[in-house]
Amino acid sequence: WIEPVDLQPIKDIGRATGTTINDVLLAVLTNALRKYLVEKDALTVEDLFTAVPISLRRPDADLPRTLGNRFGLIPVLLPVSIEDAVEQLQEISRRLDDLKESQMPVVSFGLISVSSLMTPDVERLLHKVTQEHSIGVTTNVPGPRHPIYVAGGEVLGSWGMGGLSGNMNLSFGIYTLNGKLNFSVHSDTGITEDPERILDFFLESIEELQAEVLDVQ
Repeated sequence: WIEPVDLQPIKDIGRATGTTINDVLLAVLTNALRKYLVEKDALTVEDLFTAVPISLRRPDADLPRTLGNRFGLIPVLLPVSIEDAVEQLQEISRRLDDLKESQMPVVSFGLISVSSLMTPDVERLLHKVTQEHSIGVTTNVPGPRHPIYVAGGEVLGSWGMGGLSGNMNLSFGIYTLNGKLNFSVHSDTGITEDPERILDFFLESIEELQAEVLDVQ
């Protein structure tokens, strides 16, 4: 994981390009993965498929008494074949807009719910479809915009991680807290070597996009 960094540059990039914070963060991740593949001489695909959880609850909905999750998984194709960082951002934004207008999150939630009622063999078969095509899960959670404390100590950062199984060997945790951005990589180093390089490239990609969009030197 990285040490928390300022979220403001991400907001500024989104404002300047007419995109969302989520668009910018996924574009930064895309550029970081492209750099990693180029360094390993392994850029052999146009897109990388990551599964992104999306909440199906209204933001203003009350917390349910029984807690529990209500989310769907959407398949996001990260365009690692695009070299220009701004073009990457524009393409990510377009793809996410298309997904938001689709029924994919609701269908995904239905499949997740139904699979829990089936036999273990059928459940594994349903999940195998995702596992064979996705590199992993990318979580992006907006946290509180103010400091939070546990037992008198301020919480400086937090991450959420998707599980790894089958061919899914890379999960990413993005979490914003009190104006800071947290980013982490969960990986199988037997498949993806040097995951810390992805962290380096993630920070480098923020600076590059900031320089290109905001003309910051």
